[in-house]
Amino acid sequence: MSDSKFKYDIAYSFLAEDEAIAVAIDKHFKDDYNTFLYSKKQEELVGTDGEKTFNQVFNKESKIVVILYREKWGKTPWTRIEMTAIRNRALNEGYDFAILIPLDEPPVIPDWYPKFNIWFDFKRFDIAGAASIIKAKLDNSQITSSFLSAVNIAENIDKEIAFFKDRSVYLASSEARLQAIDLFKVLIANINTTIEQINKQKYLKIQFKETSGIEIELIRHPYSLRVVTRIPYSNSLSDSHLFVRLYQGAKIQSKQNYNFDTIDCETLTFIGPGSGKQIFSPSLLAEKITTDFMIKVQSHVKRRIKEKTLF
Repeated sequence: MSDSKFKYDIAYSFLAEDEAIAVAIDKHFKDDYNTFLYSKKQEELVGTDGEKTFNQVFNKESKIVVILYREKWGKTPWTRIEMTAIRNRALNEGYDFAILIPLDEPPVIPDWYPKFNIWFDFKRFDIAGAASIIKAKLDNSQITSSFLSAVNIAENIDKEIAFFKDRSVYLASSEARLQAIDLFKVLIANINTTIEQINKQKYLKIQFKETSGIEIELIRHPYSLRVVTRIPYSNSLSDSHLFVRLYQGAKIQSKQNYNFDTIDCETLTFIGPGSGKQIFSPSLLAEKITTDFMIKVQSHVKRRIKEKTLF
């Protein structure tokens, strides 16, 4: 299946917190195509000049480049190198080699990416749909992200049924329950790390309170934010959720619910809020939770300063 002109059929560019999505998509190709997914190619990169290697992969060596895009993409050291290589390649070839998959909600498309090129509505089509679009691009089909043929749709339905069956078995396992507990612990550790960094400020302090193994609370008068996990069964994740509640005094200001779920039937991730499809790694969800809380704190502090009632 591989194109002999290229070392790789597909190269994925993504932020660290979106690795699970890249891995889930790649599972549709690993048996028939040669793909570049950094975490799976580390052994090939040992001892190489990382910047040069990545530049080669995304500029010359890959037939298709799949970008899992968030607004932070291109601003971290490695994705900045990848973005530069991709944009330099586009100067000579145009963007026909690139498929953009926006993951933010609502989707955000970078200004430099041509709006008439293929970009993929992840919330609408999900993992199987993304794989269909990428495969069609590999096969030089004229398919676009807004159209799937009857055969493509049939293939996706079959994959969705298979995934539903595998997912149901996985989420009903004691292994998944244990992974959910570990996932919550990693989330809390990430939140705590962020609060420790915030508390290095001279005046602003946030109290981090772990009230139990299933609940934490962030406190900065007049707000408190509680993050609580509910896993009621010992051998299943049925009815299990993560609750995030913002209080002003005793009154709830906002509430969001996240589910423990899987996109590969091997590992867990957070999906939400509510019935939304947005996928969160522990680090990404920790960033969202702490940022939302600090926006409320900032608004309160600004108001108090304006009123000259801060102290």
